[in-house]
Amino acid sequence: MSKKPLIDKGGEVRELTADDLKKFKPIAEVAPELLAKSKKVLEKECLKNQQQKSQLALELALRLRSTFDLKVKAGRGVLTVCLKNISLIINKNF
Repeated sequence: MSKKPLIDKGGEVRELTADDLKKFKPIAEVAPELLAKSKKVLEKECLKNQQQKSQLALELALRLRSTFDLKVKAGRGVLTVCLKNISLIINKNF
């Protein structure tokens, strides 16, 4: 096991070794309150991102509808395909 300090006198941090990582404890053991707070923040951000994606998809769909006359011979299937493609693009990029 490595007995070297993580930070030397000059303030440089050495690389972590496998032995160092073996000494790590789960955050739930060390700081459960920090874990709980982190989960709440993460859940809030995920919800916010989902709402932003939904809003963006809606805006794009409305623009498509106003730009293209999808009621012609192509039928409603074109809009469905466009919306699916938009959804895929949004999910890949956000």
